Amino acid sequence: MTIKKVIRKIHLWLGFLSGAIFTVICLTDAIWALHLHGWIGDSDPQIPAQPASLLLRPSILAEQSRDSLDNRLPSYISYTKDGPAWLGVLGRGARISLMVHPYSGEPLKRTSFSMNSAAEQKFDFWMFVRRGHQGLWLPRGIGRPVINYATLTFVIVLISGIILWTPKTRKAARNRLWFRWRKKTGVKRKIFDFHAIAGIYVPVVHLEKS
Repeated sequence: MTIKKVIRKIHLWLGFLSGAIFTVICLTDAIWALHLHGWIGDSDPQIPAQPASLLLRPSILAEQSRDSLDNRLPSYISYTKDGPAWLGVLGRGARISLMVHPYSGEPLKRTSFSMNSAAEQKFDFWMFVRRGHQGLWLPRGIGRPVINYATLTFVIVLISGIILWTPKTRKAARNRLWFRWRKKTGVKRKIFDFHAIAGIYVPVVHLEKS
């Protein structure tokens, strides 16, 4: 078996395994981005940027938010550009999402439900999307490593795809940089060309983000 055939097998199977996970990550990220920009749903409040020295450290936000988090330590703390900070508890018995002012620590919005009581389980779509993006709706200790390894695997898929795409001649390169279909070009060939041609531009974006 030649090296290129080995790379093709790696590209095929790693792409199959990581593709489903990465699809969920990208879709939830896109939905969350639309929400953050106020294009869908209720947008988060805009908070004018102030000197970085006035931004409260994560440890201070965690301490000031202990009452709102039911005296629990936050599972995550994240900051947004020109927006609020988020603290969350992803415990076995409860889920809490807290929006706070990043410069004063003032609580702005709190969403929570008990996983042990069906009556208290209030569905929050944006919390659902956020949890899907950050941990595939799995416990944090499982979801985060799965996402990390899937991202690393997808980088390998992108690199192997570039190797497989590399043409041997200049004429072949022209055919792999843009669609050159004729009336008699079959559907199967069009699907392959779309994967090969569109796929060569995708790594530029994905590798930069990864």
